[in-house]
This record gives sequence, structure tokens and C-alpha cells, in this order.
Amino acid sequence: MKVRIVTGPGGAGKTHLLAELTAQLAADGWYTGFLRDELPQASLDWLGTVVAPVAIAVDYAEAAREADILRLARAVRDKPGGPARLLLGARALSAWWSEDVRPALRDDGLPAPANPAVELPVRHPSPARVFRRAQTAFATAARRTNPSTPLPPPPTHGSWTTLDLVMLAWLDVHADGGLPTSRPALYDEILTHELGYWTRAFRRRFGERVPATSVLRAAGASVTLLAPTAARLGAALEQVAALDQAGQQRSEIHKIIGRMLPVDPADGSLAIRPDPVGDHLAVSVFRADQAALVRHLTHADEQERLRACVTLSRAADDTTPDAVQDLADAAVAQVDGLWRPALTVATAQGGPFLPALVRLAQSPATPLPLADLARDLPLGHATLRPLALAAALHVNNEGAGATTADEQSAAARAQALGIYAIRLADAGRRLEALHTAQKAADLYRQLADANPAAFLPNLAGSLNTLAAFLSNAGQRPEALHTAQESANLRRQLADANPAAFLPDLAISLNNLAIFLADAGQRPEALHTAQESA
Repeated sequence: MKVRIVTGPGGAGKTHLLAELTAQLAADGWYTGFLRDELPQASLDWLGTVVAPVAIAVDYAEAAREADILRLARAVRDKPGGPARLLLGARALSAWWSEDVRPALRDDGLPAPANPAVELPVRHPSPARVFRRAQTAFATAARRTNPSTPLPPPPTHGSWTTLDLVMLAWLDVHADGGLPTSRPALYDEILTHELGYWTRAFRRRFGERVPATSVLRAAGASVTLLAPTAARLGAALEQVAALDQAGQQRSEIHKIIGRMLPVDPADGSLAIRPDPVGDHLAVSVFRADQAALVRHLTHADEQERLRACVTLSRAADDTTPDAVQDLADAAVAQVDGLWRPALTVATAQGGPFLPALVRLAQSPATPLPLADLARDLPLGHATLRPLALAAALHVNNEGAGATTADEQSAAARAQALGIYAIRLADAGRRLEALHTAQKAADLYRQLADANPAAFLPNLAGSLNTLAAFLSNAGQRPEALHTAQESANLRRQLADANPAAFLPDLAISLNNLAIFLADAGQRPEALHTAQESA
């Protein structure tokens, strides 16, 4: 089994390329297709029995699809017959790959190269040629004269994507007037034609009871934000305040949208596509009415909340980033429980929900489980590092003014200091980490003096951490002395209870061996490393 990833900005042509590739492979005798979300395990197991070569495309791989990718890889790893290829499409090779999927593949002994990506350029190398070819194709299909309009110059900020070039060509054949000169203007023009299509369908089905364009825009934004399934479309439209209270128009729009919008074969969701156009609509509508955004997310189910976070994160690349950031901030601050899917998406993609969660962690009445986040978010996770540090800082500050006269309060304070020190070090703030780790060790020493049975393990652990920070600060004699004390304490604990404390002793001895070597005490370092092993 091998993995290849196609990356590129929205509209660069990733999905089209994957579709073309799988079609060509199918013509050559491969079994190919796009992976559906949450495919039953029995179907994945069946894929593992296919004798023909298999190539499975996974679009939007960064959109919280790690579990599906891993299940697929495990199912086809030992497939008989021909090879297996996983073809992933994503906007960037970010934390979803480096922090989540790749380590999990490696843990399973599966191929996981550091950089398996084919990156599509932001700007097509031959934009005028793409534009001309699309003009010809659309004019031929419409039986119209091929226009000779030149490609508009690139937008002031950025460039035309491949998808933009195709849409510009379509407008040149089907619309009157000059071509748009900016991406927002292009998407607005495409939306005008899309909503005109809805209006004509409405008139054919229901006569002259055609909703206003503002109502259609609100309904389209609702569906695009949540990407509901057909069964949940009605629930999404219930939150569109612009629809009349009697529900007649809502029912009619439900029927039209259900027929007009394409269904995503991966998860059965509905939305205005292509993504940059739908995202532009959603951001435009909810930017003007944040209360509507909060209302939609409040009544959405968990899958819709997750898709909404994916939609807004994706929109940050396609539309005005500041506007999307405002929406993300409002959403996590005002929608109860939204932080969970927001954290899932931020873990994989970063994007606007990460700073929104950091700000939420800093608010006085935050709903986030800060102590759990500070303790449990993985160390070394570059994307989540700011959130982990903010959570640890908040917990540490909360305990700074509390009395430590009683044992329980002192223990909580020492634990908060220790976690904060580790997060500071992970963020590269070494001197602050050293100072904080010293305070944690001092407090644990006081606790251990009063109650050795309860707190000697904590003291030994804090000293082990402190030794590493002392070494990083260049204080090698102090680091060696502290590491020796940690090892001595853990030796006492392991002598009394080997089952519980031998692992900790091995870790302390390993670190002590390093510090002995740094101090030039090579025979002692060798002896200690041997004992650790």
C-alpha cells in the first residue's frame, strides 16, 4: 500500500484531478472510487479481498476524516493480488497529516512518508490557455459562437484559481456584460445565476409565489453552513427567519432546494457548490447577521456542527479572513458545546477556530475544561500549542491567589505549576519554564516533608522535569544534582513497590545518564545507562 496526497488551494482542481485519475485507472482494470464517510467495516474488509489493483480517493482528507483514512489503510494493507493506493486530496499538508494520520500509520507499520504530497500551484501555469479552452467547450455545448473576450487581469489580491478561470469562461458564454475583476465579484455573479435557476424552477413548480432573492440567499447560506443530509434539510431551514411563519414558503423552498442541490456521495450532505461560491454566500449572509449563525449552530446536530466548523475553516482561505474569524469567535463564545467540534477541526487544520478557542480559554467564565486541556493536549503538537499554553496559564493564574495552607490546595497548586512549566517549555520559553518548574518542585518538597507517602512520587517527578529545564538553561551542575536526587527518590519508591515505580526509576536513570555524560563522567554515565536499560 502507498499513499499520495494532492494539495492545493480551493479551486486548484484537486477533486477534478482525483476523479480523472481514478477514471483512467478504472479503464486500465483498477477497482477505483471515492471513499464515503463512515463506510461500514464490512465494506472496507471486502475492499481488502479485491484481487485487482485498488485505488481509493479520499477528498477533503483534512476535514476530520482521520478515522476513515486509518480504517481504509488497515483494510487494504495486506490485500492479495495487485497493489493498493490511497489518493488523498487536501488543501494543505498540515497537522491532520503530520500530527495525526502519519504517526498512526507508522504505529501500525504502514507506509507513511514525511512528504507524500503533489502540490498544485496556486496559479495555473497557463491561465489564458485554460480560459480559452473552457470558452470553447462551453460555447460548443451551448451551440453559440465562441467569444473572443480576453482573460481579465488577475485580482488585485491573489490570482485566479483554475476553478475561477472555468467560471469566468462560463460567464463569458452565458452572461451579458463585462467579466468580474475580483473573486468576490465573480462568486456573486455565479450566485446570481444559481439563484436565478432556483427562481425559474420555483416558478415552474409553484407559479408566481417566488421568494425574494434575500430569502433564497438566506436559505442557501443555511444549507451551505450546515451541509445537512436530505433528511435534515427541513430542520436547517426552520432556522431561516426570513421564511414566512405559516411554513408554506419554507415547505416549497425545501422541495426546490432538495431537487436543485447536488448530494455529496461521500456523506450525503447538501450544499451550494463549488465550495468557494457557497462559502462566499455563507460568510456574506452570516457576517451581516451573526445572531442567525448562532441560532443555526444552536439547533444543529453534532455532524452539522462539525461540518459548519469545516465550512468556516475552509472559507477563511476563500473569502475575507477577518470576517470568518469574527464568525468563529462568535460561534464558540455563544453556542454551548461548539468548542468540541471546533477543537476537532482546529486540531486537524488550524484555521480560525484555533485563535477563537484560545480567546475562549482566556475569558473569565470559559466553558472549556481548561485543566483537562492543559494536561491532555499532546506535547509537540504545533497547531494546538497556543491553546494548551493558554489553558495552562489560565489554570495557573486561577490558583496563584489561592491559599496553599491546606494540603489539597497546595497539591492542586503544585500540579498546575508543573503543567504550566511543561507548556512553557514546549512553547520555547525556557527561562520561564525553569522558574515555574522550580516553584512546583519547592511546593512538592514541602508537601513531601509533611506527607512522604502521598507526595514523594510527585516530588521525584517534578525534580526529574526540573533537571531537564536546568540542563536546557545551561546549568549543568545543578541539573546533575537534581537528576541524582530524583533517581534516589525513585529508587526508594521502587524498592518498596517495584510494580508501581520501576518504570519511573528507569526514566530518571536514563536522564541521569545523559547529565552524567554531559558532565564528562563517562564511566558513571555508562553504568547508569546500563542500569536504566
